[in-house]
Formats: sequence, C-alpha cells, structure tokens
Amino acid sequence: MAKFKRKNGETTLSGRNTVETINDLLRVINASLPQSSRLSAVSTPKDLFDLRQRIKEFPLSKDASSVKRDTAVNKYEEVPKPIVQALSNIATNAWRARKKMVDADNGETKEEMKRVYRHIEDQFDSLEQIGIKVRDLRGCPYDAGMKLKVISFEPQPGLSKDEIIETIKPTVTWHGQYIQIGEVIVGIPQSK
Repeated sequence: MAKFKRKNGETTLSGRNTVETINDLLRVINASLPQSSRLSAVSTPKDLFDLRQRIKEFPLSKDASSVKRDTAVNKYEEVPKPIVQALSNIATNAWRARKKMVDADNGETKEEMKRVYRHIEDQFDSLEQIGIKVRDLRGCPYDAGMKLKVISFEPQPGLSKDEIIETIKPTVTWHGQYIQIGEVIVGIPQSK
C-alpha cells in the first residue's frame, strides 16, 4: 500500500509509491491474462507511455461507449476485489501526482512538471475510458447527506456555510458506483 504524509497541511505521495501501485495492479491483472497478453512493469516515463499504448489495444479501451453497461466486464461487482482496489489506488495516486504538479496559487502546471503532466492526464483519460471517474470536492459546499468520510471539521474565517476545504482522498466511481469514498476536511464558519 502506498504511504503518504502531511506536509504544510497537504497530503503528499512520492512518485516511487505511485509507480509501485501501478506495478501492483499490473501483477494482479497479469495473473488473469494469458502469457502472450501480459503487461510489462513500469519504471520510466517511456514504460508508462508504452503501457498506455498497450492498454488502448484492449477492446474496452478503444470505445467504452459501445460496450453495453450490463456486460460482466463493466459490472465492478463481478470483477475481483483486488482489481477494483488496485484501480481505485491508481486513480488516487494519479490524482495526488497531478495535485503536486499544479501550482496551488494560480492553478497552472509547474514549469518543471509540464513534460510529465501530460502522462498523468493520459492516465486519467485511460481511467475514464473504462468508466472510472475521480472527483476532488475541494471548494464545494458540504452537506451532511454527502457520501464522504469527514476527517475533521475546522473553523475557518470568511466562511458563511460549511465547505470542503481539503480533499485527503478523492471520491472514485466506476460507472457511477462508488469504489472509494472520498475523505475530506470540512471548514465551518467561525462562531462570533
């Protein structure tokens, strides 16, 4: 399992742990594939690019919209739990990597990360092609009925209503069904 730590109030994850998570998923997937179709582990950006190209060759990745939702390959309940968990971990780690590559002040990609950033965006494209969506709810109003795990409620100046001020883990869905409940910190108005 990838390790993370908090730095300056933000959750961080190393690139090494992201690569290890991708390789863990590949081991799980390769166990169910014939020898000739197995995917290679990644250790460099070129390996990641090659993996993405191979994934595009799978029938589901070419045109996910043409696959009927009721087929077994799309029903995550029928997919082994380790694969669902690995997909959730990949989505979360890609989200964390993207978050580290963007300047928090202006929302632009950091100059030194621009070449790598496109590979992370390609990961999100590949995940979306198989029906996985990652939602960061930071800045959204909070309602007690939301399907989220609230880590803490923290008084914040300038808030008039409850608002999600930090996402620790994003919400991940597969064809609209939750495979990971988001973990957040909620800001609440300061009492006068």
